[in-house]
Amino acid sequence: MCGIGGIVNTNNSRIDPGIVSNISKSLEHRGPDDSSIKFISESVSLVHTRLSIIDLNERSNQPFSSIDQRYTIVFNGEIYNYKEIRGELISRGAIFTTDGDTEVLLEGYIKYGPEILHKLRGQFAFAIYDSWEKLLFLARDRIGIKPLYFANYKDWFVFGSEIKTIEESKVIPFSPDIESYIAYLRHLAVPKDRTGNMNISKIEPGEYIEVSSEGKIEKNKYWDPFMFKVDKDISKKEALSKVEKLLEDSVEYRKVSDVEVGL
Repeated sequence: MCGIGGIVNTNNSRIDPGIVSNISKSLEHRGPDDSSIKFISESVSLVHTRLSIIDLNERSNQPFSSIDQRYTIVFNGEIYNYKEIRGELISRGAIFTTDGDTEVLLEGYIKYGPEILHKLRGQFAFAIYDSWEKLLFLARDRIGIKPLYFANYKDWFVFGSEIKTIEESKVIPFSPDIESYIAYLRHLAVPKDRTGNMNISKIEPGEYIEVSSEGKIEKNKYWDPFMFKVDKDISKKEALSKVEKLLEDSVEYRKVSDVEVGL
């Protein structure tokens, strides 16, 4: 796993570097191979701690920016079909400087926008900042394997892989969400986008959000398990064969790695 985080001052005020340092320190245990902070401007900063899985070279360290420096990404996870997407992007004129899935994900967003999410097979939580449009894009995988939390409070938007990351910024106060506590006692889970803090939310599985420079949030659902139509014409034999093929493909995809794989 890696750790991602970021902070935006929606009033365009300067962010104290100490705040960003605290965010970074809260994520160090998630990524022992590299820890980096990037100030895109005085009011926008992204943070990443890396556990190297694909393209172990430091050229794939994050935050990772596009060649023109317009887009910057922080990404936690793995895109299993990145080689296929990479080939498709190369055929459309994309030029790559690394062999990793991070650059493929970033270039895919540049080419396709949010539609890239429909092409991805993997587990992921990532954020991309567009410095021209001053737009922050955050997305989470279909079933929420990778966590992603955010808070939008007064002049601050803060996000991270853990609730602690947001709390360590010291700009988001704690306010107990009693209904979430009751839900946890009943179901051993906190529903939907809620957490134990009224000021901190989750990006839901299969969801992405776009955050404007003023802190306005637009939520979009790109996948849910109820969107599929049931094929009532398929036979039991065909269904069993298809499930077996999908399972084998799924295992093969998860063996893609530049480090040893355990099963």
